[in-house]
Amino acid sequence: RMITKSVRVKFAYLFIYDEKKQLFVCAVNRGEKIKDKNITFDNKSHLITFIKSHPNPFLFFEIPKNIRNLFSKISDNISLVVPAVIRKDLIAFMFLGEKINGTLYSDKDLEVFKTLSNQAALAITNCNFLSKTNNQQKRLFEAEKLASIGGMADGMAHQIRNRLNSFGFAAELLKFDVQDFSADYKEYIDKNPSVTEMVKNMNEL
Repeated sequence: RMITKSVRVKFAYLFIYDEKKQLFVCAVNRGEKIKDKNITFDNKSHLITFIKSHPNPFLFFEIPKNIRNLFSKISDNISLVVPAVIRKDLIAFMFLGEKINGTLYSDKDLEVFKTLSNQAALAITNCNFLSKTNNQQKRLFEAEKLASIGGMADGMAHQIRNRLNSFGFAAELLKFDVQDFSADYKEYIDKNPSVTEMVKNMNEL
């Protein structure tokens, strides 16, 4: 938006490298409507290879005709190509249309765009770094949270096992008491069917 207004060009397309997709995707366009909004370029395409070999802004008419035809998917009216390169890595590139007043891009324009593209490449790289850092911190937080939940679950399981062990121990003692009761009061138990049933059930526990 800034460039189309300040430089007063007919249109601008900005393509940025998407690391997840491993493709250059059209992040935004101003002015002329792009022919195919879903158009992407991979690192091995002839167009990207050519742009990588020309890291400084260059005029469209300087491109060989066979390469120039590749740009027709985007627009037939591109005048300037501005790569954004950092440490020989192509981060993004911009296509600009003609100036509204009809004048050609000067050497001074190219120098200004070179400076801007270097700053843009650095800014995009920093944004990607911050995004990766934030994602890593989120993953670490989730891992710590899961580890904490796992620790709590282990602790609860341990407490439950202790309670069950206590119940088991109490049940064993109760069995001995029932056996002693059965031996001491056999006649009473035999004479009372309800007590006989109760003792039988308790012995089966």
